[in-house]
Amino acid sequence: VILIQSLMVGGVCFLLFDLAERTLGRRVARWAVGLLLVYPWLYLHVKNPMNVVAEMFFVMLVLNLMGRELLGAKDERGRLWALGCRRGVVLGLAVAAALLTHATMLASIPLLLMLMAAVGARQGRLRPAVMAAVAVAVAAVVVLPWTYRNWRVSGHFVPVAGNGGFAYFWGNAHWGLGTEIRGGGEIETAFALAGIDREPEEVVQFWGIVDPAVEREFSRRMVEHVKSHPAQLARKIALNTAEFYFPIVHDLIGPGQGWHVRPASRKVECV
Repeated sequence: VILIQSLMVGGVCFLLFDLAERTLGRRVARWAVGLLLVYPWLYLHVKNPMNVVAEMFFVMLVLNLMGRELLGAKDERGRLWALGCRRGVVLGLAVAAALLTHATMLASIPLLLMLMAAVGARQGRLRPAVMAAVAVAVAAVVVLPWTYRNWRVSGHFVPVAGNGGFAYFWGNAHWGLGTEIRGGGEIETAFALAGIDREPEEVVQFWGIVDPAVEREFSRRMVEHVKSHPAQLARKIALNTAEFYFPIVHDLIGPGQGWHVRPASRKVECV
């Protein structure tokens, strides 16, 4: 895992340097790579068998391919479709890899592809739109078998990954939003927050819900909770963002640990 993810980090450095040099010059490109390499938690992620490094690599690959196209020369009439299709296939494979690495890319990458097509149209070029359309088709062909597998297994539409509702309430428990951590830990607290009367050990395996009915109930109650607690959602997004880039944040301000403000005295104390 460390070897594979180290190679991916090297790939990210190359793609980042290439895109930054094309747009802002070599000096900025060197600084960009240097700042990435001095980020201390990068090396923690390299040895962590999760999807952080893979997601970083595939997203950077998508951005690099899009940037290269938008910074390229004018469309050549004779090669408009052929070159657009070939590049679209490569971009589509990168998009599919990013989608399968992290399902949130389903929201962000389509917007990036539309932006690429719009910028190309503003430049008076059709090829970026052709490339984006081919990329969408290729990505769909790659991802749909997995979506079909999810349908066969769970009985409901899950494009890439489920457990969004469970992750939502687990995140609330992680930050102590709306409750105190129960004796059983964050997972038990997430069930209590969602109001689901099931024993976690019956339906949770490998950190996910394996019972489709329970997962659907988590998702339904997540939607209800978001509508009634929008401020809490915004706060959690900010906390999750801070923890993603600086994991020590939870140790400093998480529930029951680190630095916090006691309501009675308003003094910052460490416990």
